[in-house]
Amino acid sequence: MNANNQNRVAVIDACRTPFMRSGTAYYDLMAWELGRCAVKGLIARTGIEPSIIDYVIMGTVMADVSTTNVAREIMLGAGLPGTIPAHTCTAACVSANIAVTSACDMINSGQVDTVIAGGTESMSDPAIKIGKRYRRFLLELTMYKRPKSLSGKLKLLQGMKLKDFFAVEKPAIAEYSTGLSMGANAEDWRAGLALLEWSRTTNAARSHRLAVAAIKNGIMKRKSFPLSFPKQARW
Repeated sequence: MNANNQNRVAVIDACRTPFMRSGTAYYDLMAWELGRCAVKGLIARTGIEPSIIDYVIMGTVMADVSTTNVAREIMLGAGLPGTIPAHTCTAACVSANIAVTSACDMINSGQVDTVIAGGTESMSDPAIKIGKRYRRFLLELTMYKRPKSLSGKLKLLQGMKLKDFFAVEKPAIAEYSTGLSMGANAEDWRAGLALLEWSRTTNAARSHRLAVAAIKNGIMKRKSFPLSFPKQARW
């Protein structure tokens, strides 16, 4: 939010869902649903009037094809007016940070006054693609050639192998161009810049110690919005 139009941006409050191990409490939830819970919690905690919100920006790393503009799904799911514009950004692990800095830039430039910005991700429900050969088969069958006769459909099966129907492409948090994760890239940079290994591990350990301390002294608890879900059957 713009503070008295003096080119200063004020962060009013922050809210997140609790940390959980993947595949546990959030097993049946999509990333947009976690984002919706956080935004609803933020609105309830601050008491902000939804009508004064000008924009919503959300960062995500592994986008779900069914919710490509996850920021808008989060906004609508949280009950905000559909007239509010929203967009999603992705920049690996700093996606949410980019969303926040983009919000600051929009406010400083005078485009908007009030923005909700953050990020959402769920490792309990990552998008998994079926194998490429099976994808091509389904596209030919349902979108491109769309054969009507049984013989035409059987013709599409030529060249398909049984394993093609079971192949999957697991999600990877890595660059398509290099195949490297952010961690692997960081290690290459460390080596190239001749940074000492102990320096990297010392800073990483410090970060974890601070996170544990924040949880123990209640700082993180104040920033988290409690969630409860009915037990659902697991297969």
